[in-house]
Amino acid sequence: MLGLKWIGLFLVFLGCAGAGAGMARGVQRELQTAEALLSLLRQIGADVRCYKRPLPRIYADFEGTLPHDFLNLLTLGRVKDAFLYLPDDPALETVFLPFFEKVSRCSADECERLVSVCGDEAQRLIEEKKEAVASKAKVYRALGLAGGLATVILLI
Repeated sequence: MLGLKWIGLFLVFLGCAGAGAGMARGVQRELQTAEALLSLLRQIGADVRCYKRPLPRIYADFEGTLPHDFLNLLTLGRVKDAFLYLPDDPALETVFLPFFEKVSRCSADECERLVSVCGDEAQRLIEEKKEAVASKAKVYRALGLAGGLATVILLI
């Protein structure tokens, strides 16, 4: 009977540690999404400037890095609906939403200007996020471990 108690305590500890790791992964996913959006923004600028490819074909290149529904809604021009499929981050919407709303209706010169302005803002946002993600992820993992350890100690 004593062995089952220790197994249960170990499982509780693992559950808490896993919850902390899951929260850390969620924060890292926000950073990956921001980096993928910046990459898409730069790709749009390069393709409009050099190759004159249509936006749906550019969006198709990002099929594995951004959610499929997000890219489909961008293709349909439903930009605000598309951002519902990304992690809930107001900073992402502030930087990228105006770009994606305007890019389908602008000329090549306007698109280059938009890419330049939004790209600089996005790069600054990503640098800030990298610093925040590293510390937040570490805190979430530590809290998960500490919470699991505290729960185990209380249950002993």
